[in-house]
Parts: sequence; structure tokens; C-alpha cells
Amino acid sequence: MQGYVTSISRRASRFSLLTLTLVLCSLSLPGFAQPQTSQQGTLRLLAGSGDAPSGIADGPASVARFNTNFLKFDAFIGTAMNGEGKLFVTDPGNHTIRQVAADGAVSTLAGKAEQPGSTDGAITQARFRLPSGMVFDKAGNLYVADSGNHSIRKISPDGMVSTVAGKAGAPGTADGPAAKARFNTPTDVKIDTAGNLYVADYENHSIRKITPNGMVSTWAGVSGKEGNAEGTGRQARFLRPKALVFDAAGNLIVNDAGEMIIRRITPAGIVSTLSVGPEKFDKNKNDQEIEYGEIDGMVADADGSVYLADRSSGKIRRIKPSGDVESFGLKEKGQTFDKPSGLIFSRSGEIFICQQDGNIIKINDKGALMPLSGPTYGNGTVDGPALEARFWLPIAITADASGNLYLTDYSHTIRKISNTGMVSTVSGMADQTGSADGTGNEARFNTPSAIQLDSKGNLFVSDQKNHTIRKINTAGVVTTFAGKAGEAGGVDGRGTSARFNLPMGLAIDKHDNLYVADNGNTQIRKINQDGVVTTLMGKKETSYKPRDGDINSGRLVDPIALAIDAGGNLYVTDRTFIRKITPGGKLTTIAGNKARGGFVGPHSTQDIYGVSWGIAMDHAGNLLVSDYDNDVIRKISPKGKMSTIAGVDGYRRIQTGSLPGRLYRPMGITTMDRNNFAIISGDNVLMMTLPGNP
Repeated sequence: MQGYVTSISRRASRFSLLTLTLVLCSLSLPGFAQPQTSQQGTLRLLAGSGDAPSGIADGPASVARFNTNFLKFDAFIGTAMNGEGKLFVTDPGNHTIRQVAADGAVSTLAGKAEQPGSTDGAITQARFRLPSGMVFDKAGNLYVADSGNHSIRKISPDGMVSTVAGKAGAPGTADGPAAKARFNTPTDVKIDTAGNLYVADYENHSIRKITPNGMVSTWAGVSGKEGNAEGTGRQARFLRPKALVFDAAGNLIVNDAGEMIIRRITPAGIVSTLSVGPEKFDKNKNDQEIEYGEIDGMVADADGSVYLADRSSGKIRRIKPSGDVESFGLKEKGQTFDKPSGLIFSRSGEIFICQQDGNIIKINDKGALMPLSGPTYGNGTVDGPALEARFWLPIAITADASGNLYLTDYSHTIRKISNTGMVSTVSGMADQTGSADGTGNEARFNTPSAIQLDSKGNLFVSDQKNHTIRKINTAGVVTTFAGKAGEAGGVDGRGTSARFNLPMGLAIDKHDNLYVADNGNTQIRKINQDGVVTTLMGKKETSYKPRDGDINSGRLVDPIALAIDAGGNLYVTDRTFIRKITPGGKLTTIAGNKARGGFVGPHSTQDIYGVSWGIAMDHAGNLLVSDYDNDVIRKISPKGKMSTIAGVDGYRRIQTGSLPGRLYRPMGITTMDRNNFAIISGDNVLMMTLPGNP
């Protein structure tokens, strides 16, 4: 496994998108072409390439795109190879099965993007819903765990799709003949030498078996009963088993995802623990990691080793037959995998790895790595005309009264999009970290994460990993306004005597008081015009349990972004919650489901689980929230009613034109004028125009 590494930074490759029409707004935006009137509202590309690593495109390797929104569905990208060595990949976010040729070209085998369903029949007419793991049998039939349909589907060599077991829209636990059997979110399927299918029945916490004659039984665990127990058959207990693979000895290896345990089931049905993160990694002298992350795909080799795609750590784990664990990828030769999900070996010894951001890489039998399909990445820090400029993971954005936009860029720089449509670097130097003050590119930052303007035209930046608040005056001179570089803490005081811990969101009130989401301290801090820092709300917590209350009793869990209204009320995106702090110091939760940890409006039937990275206030007092995980912009009215105004939940890509359009991981959002809002979407800046925003 030496050399099985890759350096894939999160960059989007570039292909052109048409600039589409906008709503004609009452205020002229200098330098930006004026849009045509629309009653629906629109999205338009302001700066960047318009590309995103996620999409629906078939075609050559550099053009092809997968929908990388699969993580939220408790599904993963499944991989399989047929007898001819062709690679097949499930694309859960697009509800399709894709085929990848040897040159990386991608085509859709079955299903249709953005059209979930359960239709059987010819592959051109068939529909799937969140297809996950899959496997070929010796006859060339492809079996698919169709997670969202709670069923096992089959694609025959002649191109016909049928339902093998289970019933779409009818989750359950029933064993028996295939047509009467029921599953609950099956996520993987594998086949033994006798032709029996084994299913990871995720929400039933069990392993199911389908015989060649179509009888379904619960082979290990008890359907509907979660737990953590070894034993034979029904004596065992699982918690959300997710992925399966047969090892060289014929044992079924199970990723027991809810417990972060790798289990082994012998042909006789005896369940034991093969590997538990903390115990095994503590014994591994070559790896300091102490636990598994989120394991998705698994594959086994002829020597009896099992390989795991550990998405959260960026590693490929190898469990040897002895139980010892090796890890590959993280910081090996300075490189890393990018959240690997699907994993498979070819007969010739190649390894194919599907990664979260929509690309597939191939490692040959000599350890050489090469991109196979999907976007390729490179740090984009190009200045120039807006549609030719490139960004590298911009995070936060703000606008001045003249229509100029300022944003923080992950290249450790502050960028500007002028109202004439030109992009420039205001401060810092791309890819060079530091804490130096100075003018323009003399200054250095370390992961600037938020930016705001005061009434005098000064820019304030939360320099996250320097634990400081920086100031850029109108002459472009950067100084450290509060905190001390390299010294994290939670001390109040004046200027550089104060301490912060990973500060993030910023907001400025009408008196030019600055508010800071001090993320590492789970607090909101206030800095007055004289630079005096005080703690406004919160106490350092690690329980992630929000609590409403006053300055002494109120608790935050993960403050990220801030916005302030004309009355001085401060709004906080607090992980999956939206919180409000009144001028009197009262903290309340205005959106978010405390019981389930989700983001749900108090007057909405939507049940959403996204982390919010941006928040802005419109002129009518509505909050606009960028729901990063769900790829949408939400609006929360002053009365607490929530609606989705841009993007479609579950469809992660960029599509300009009439709203709702499509968004890719929206982050910063800011108000430009009455009807227009700038949104960071992937490595791009979009303008959202709302129709007749009263």
C-alpha cells in the first residue's frame, strides 16, 4: 500500500456557465449588467468559473459530475466491477447508477438524475431512490441496495430492472417470500459463492439473507432491535450496519456504523468483533489515531486483509488477518485522500476510490496515483475580470454602499470584487500564512473566516487560527485590533490584552460596536470602538446542548455566523440552531429542533439537519440563512415562519437562472441592496435577486 496517497484539495475544475437574467432592481449596480424583469427571482454568476465539483453531467472524465450530496442520506457511493473490468458507481444524490470507462468517461446506466422513483422496467425508464451499495453475480446481474425505496433491485445484462425483495415506500421487518419481505433503508448488498445475497439493513440493525429461490430471513441480529452484542444469529446485536464485504475465508465483514466497530460473521453465523477503533489503534505503534471515523466502503484482498474507506479521517485503513491496523493517506508524503467513500479492487490489482467531492481516483499495482473521473483541483487564487477570476474556498462576504464586495479566501487572503467587475487581492498573500501586520500583500493571515465593514469604511476580519481580530483601514493598512496571534484564550480586556479562541462570525451595530462569534469558547464577545473586549453571552461548553437564558445561564454550542437588526438584536447561527440575543441580554432559540438536533422552523413542516455558515438581514427584517449541508438558502420571517428561497434540498450543484436554481454548499451571504444578495457557493460568488421584495 505504499504510495497509495493523493493530494486533492477542494478545488473545482472549470467549465463555462451562461450568465442568465436577473430581476431588474430599483438600484443600479455599477459594473454589473442590469438584469431583465422576472416575477420569479433569479441567480446569476458574479465571479468565479461557475463550476462545482458536484452535478449530473455525463461525458469525458473532466466534464463528468456526480451529486456529492449523498452523506446526508445515510447512504454512500457504492462501487462494483463486472467480469469485463468495467467500474460501476451508485450516485445516491442523483438517484442513478453510473458507469465509468477505462478512460474515465461517465455514462448513466440506469435511473434519471433528479427524478427519484421506484419504477421497474427497461433501464431508460427505471427509477431509483438513493441507491447505495451493489454487487455483481457470476451471470452479470447487478444487485443494488435501493436505500430510499427500502428494497433490493436487480439490473439484468439485457438492461431490465426488477425488484428482487422489499417494497418501495413500505419499510418494515418482515421475513418470508421476497415479495412479502420488508427492509428499512438497506445500504449494502453482497453475494456468496452459493448465490445468497446478504443485506446490511441499516435502520433494522440487522443482516438479512436472500436465498436464490427468493426467501428472506434475518441472518444476524434481530430486525428493529439495536444493540452491541456478539453471539450466533439472533443473539447478536448491531447498530446501523452500513457496509459489507466477504473476506478471503468466506467470513462476512460488517461495518457496524452506529458503534464504529468492524464485525465478523462466520459462515456458521457466529458474530464477533474484528476491530474496535480505540483498542486496536492504541496497540498500533505506527498510527497515533485512537478511533475510526465514518467508515463507508470496504474491500478485501486475497491475503485476508480488509480495507476500509474512512471518510472522516481521509485515510484508507487496513485490518490485517491478525487484527492489527495500518493506515494510509493522511499526511503520508504530505498528501491525503479527500473523504474516501467507495472502494474496490480490480482483478489486475488496481484500486479505485470514490471521494466525497465527486471525483474518482485510480491507484495502479505499482502504487502510482492518477485522477480517473470528475473534477480535478488546484488552488484558485487568480485576480482579474470577475468571470475569469478564481477563488479558493471563500467563506464570508460583505458589501459596501457602492456595491463592492469583500470576501475572505481560504488562501489566507482578503479579496475584493469591485462594482466594475474586477477581482483583486486586498490583503495577504496566497498560500502564505502568518500574523504580520502591514500594507496590502505585506500582511499575513491564518484562515480568515469572517469580514465586516464599519461606518467609516474600515474592514474587520476574524483571523481564525491566529485567534485575533484584524483591522484593515481605508488605506489598506492591516493592524491587529484585538487578541494576540498564536495565543488562544478567553480573556476580556483592551485590544491585544484580550484573548480569543478560533473567532469566526462578525457583526457591527449602528454604533460601530463589533460582535464576535468566539467559536472555540462557545461565546459571543463584544468589542467597542475603543477596542475593549467583553463577553456578551455564553460560557465555554463541550456538551453541545443549547440553553436559552440570560448572560449567566444561556449556552451556545457552535456559534458560526452573526447578523444584527436595526433594533440591536443579534442573530447567531449556532450549529443547527438559529439563536437571538436581545439588547437586554436574553438568549432564545428561534429555529432548530432541540430534541433531534435539526434545523426546523417553528411554523414549518420542514425537518432539516444542516449546519448554517452564513446569515444576513434584509430590509424587512427577514433572516436569510445559508444552509450549507442542504445546499439551500432559508428565509425566516420576523414571526418565525421559515421557507426555502434558493436551491433545492438534495441537489448539490450550481444552476443559475430562475429561482430556486441550484446551489453548491452555500456559505457567506450578504445584502447588496433592497432586492439583491451576494452568496458564496463553492468557489463562486452568485447574486440572488428576489422578486418584488417588499
